[in-house]
Formats: sequence, C-alpha cells, structure tokens
Amino acid sequence: MVRVLSVAEKPSVAKEVAKILSRGTAQQQRGVSMFNANHNFDYDFGPGSGWGKAQMVVTSVTGHLMNTEFDEKYTGWYSCDPVKLFFEAPVYKFVPEDKKDIQTNLEQEARRSNVLMLWLDCDREGENIGYEVIEVCLGANPNLTVKRARFSALIPNDIHHAVMNAGPPDRLASEAVDARSEIDLRLGAAFTRFQTMMMQGRFETDGVVSFGGCQFPTLRFVVEREREIEAFREEPFWKIEMEHTRTDPRSGERSHAIFLWERGRVFDRLTCLVLYELCAETPTATVLNVNKRQTNRSKPVPLATVEFQREASTKLRIASDKTMSVAESLYQRGFLSYPRTETDKFKEGTDLNGLIDQFKDHPDFGTFARKLLAGHFSHPRDGGHDDGAHPPIHPTRAASRNDLNQEEYKLYEYVARR
Repeated sequence: MVRVLSVAEKPSVAKEVAKILSRGTAQQQRGVSMFNANHNFDYDFGPGSGWGKAQMVVTSVTGHLMNTEFDEKYTGWYSCDPVKLFFEAPVYKFVPEDKKDIQTNLEQEARRSNVLMLWLDCDREGENIGYEVIEVCLGANPNLTVKRARFSALIPNDIHHAVMNAGPPDRLASEAVDARSEIDLRLGAAFTRFQTMMMQGRFETDGVVSFGGCQFPTLRFVVEREREIEAFREEPFWKIEMEHTRTDPRSGERSHAIFLWERGRVFDRLTCLVLYELCAETPTATVLNVNKRQTNRSKPVPLATVEFQREASTKLRIASDKTMSVAESLYQRGFLSYPRTETDKFKEGTDLNGLIDQFKDHPDFGTFARKLLAGHFSHPRDGGHDDGAHPPIHPTRAASRNDLNQEEYKLYEYVARR
C-alpha cells in the first residue's frame, strides 16, 4: 500500500485537512514534536490515480522550518568590513535548535513513505516553506515522489479537489523568496554594523543602531505623524444644526431631512448664539431653492487583503495586525477563504449561487440571501488584480454568532455582507 506523507503549514491546518479527508475518522498520534501531531487514516485515490487505496499521515511544521544566516566567521561585529556582507560573505540555510523536533518527525515519517504531499499556504512564502520540507524529507528518503496540493479554503470541495489534482511545486516562486530573504539579510546586517560602529560614542546611545529595508520608510511615516500630533492645537467651535421630519398625509410615510449650515461652524460662541436667537425669533423657514441630482454608486469589488485591512481599521476599529490574526483563525477553522490575497475578482465559473445557498436560513443574512437566490443576484464587479493563487476573501460556510466570539463575528459579518 502506498504511504503518503502530507505536511501542512500549521498544526491547526493539518488537523482540519485530516478531518476533511478522513471524514472525521483520522487517528491522532503524538509525534516527536509535542506541538505537531500526526494524523493517520486511509484514503482512496481511486483506480485511475495509480495509488488506489493509500495510507495517509498528515503532519505539520510551524511556519518556516529553516533560518538564513552568514557563515560563522562573518558573524562577529568586527569580523570583517561591513561592505563584505553585501557580496562576499556566504549565507546558508539551516534548521534551528527549536525546530529540530519537527525535523526529526519529518525524517522519521519520510523514511516510511512513498509520496510527499505539500499542503502549505498557496503563496510564495508557502512555496518556500515547502522546499524547506522537501530538503529535509528527501535527505531522509531520496526516492520520495513530491506533490503539491493547492487550495484556498479549508472546506471539503477545495480539499478533495486539491488532493486529487496535486501537481509539482513551484521552484521559481521559492527561489524568489530566498533571493528576497538574502537581500534583506545582507542589507540589514551591513548597514546595521556600519551605523553602529560609526555612531556609538558620537551620540547618546550605546546600543545597536539597526537598519531595515522596511524600517526606515516606516520610521519616516511615524515621525511625520508624531510631528502633526505635536503641532495640533485644540480649538473649540460652535455650529447650528437643523432637522425636519415630514409625514405624507396619504401614505403615512415619514421622510427626514438634515440641513447643513452653509457657514459650517464659527469659533466664537457669542456669534453663534446671536445667530441662533435670530433663527429662534423667526421659527418658520422658507425653502428658496431645491437641487436634485441622481447619483450612481458602484458596488465594491471583491475583497483583497489590503482593502480588507483598511476597511476593518476605519469601519470596525480593528487594528490591521489583529484583523489578519482573526482572519487567519477563521480560515484555519474553515469559515473564510485564505485571507492573504491580491485578487479582487472571481474567476469565471465560480459557484457563487452555491455559496449564497448556504446562507438562506441564516438568522442575520437569510432574508437577503433568499432574495438573491430568487433572481436578484448579479455577478460581483471585477477588480483589476488576480494573483493567480487565491480568490478574493469570502465566507466559505455559514457561521452564527454562537459559533464565533464577538470580534470574530464582527469581521466575519463584514466579509459576508460585502
């Protein structure tokens, strides 16, 4: 019987993949690593696959398995001219001590397997982690057949399709991550050493003067914002507001209008009070002019990561890092699609009606979902981006307020309603 070793990026993803593929029958076994369990079950690939009924074990890593570092003789602060770190100093990848248990678990399982199937996140970073897993597993068993499962949501349709249509991993995507990582290391290490050695003793600091490709532009934004805050001076102001409610005598329909003061506001309380008293002395207003115009508001394009973070920050008051943390949790539990995507349009043929159908009995969205299914649905407006890896962020199955905590449901509800 063929034995397939499947490796996911996180323990929670491994558990969910095993649960879906085994239909809840997987047996969990503690591996060498106390945090990365192995899930064992049989899976039938069918007669046309060449594998037939196979023994499957699903395990995981915890993000990157390897670190990138300079050769030992270049790691000391005064071991070389910082310029040499740009071009001459060799770098290598290695498994750090805190990941050795995961490495041992992978090696033990690889020696007993025929196929290595990668279930890492379907982006460049996931591809790179995949090649780290490949290096470790092929080191233990060079005869492994390597396959890559590609999926965007932890739901049965996606997972079963991924396992039956697994293809080769993308080496170029992995090498792109290695190149970026090496550039970041060389640039950061060289400039940090140069700045630290040049500035220590000349300024009021004895610590490290660090440099990073993202650090410096981010620091500028922080400093500029801090200066704006320091320069701001509070100043009280006053304004006059007027509202009018009218009931139609025939239909009984109520209409409410809010009038905006053309002057906006004044910074002198007495002036505002005099103007208000003049209005109060003549309580009847005359409408001099009515301007009417029709405006068309386009529906939003499907949701990509950057827009998701911006909307969550401005409308839900949830910080960007918290947004992604909650979204990752919802993805790992099968409620949302993969939340890191640049795609803002659905591929042709996506079964959106099938997705809407899951919400027809939902306590919050059910009425609207049934209206869409009754013929009021129109295809979402396409954005201009497609990363080729993941669809836009969308709910993958219905969840009620009882299934999620308050913050989780707030984000889930926003994605579902959008």
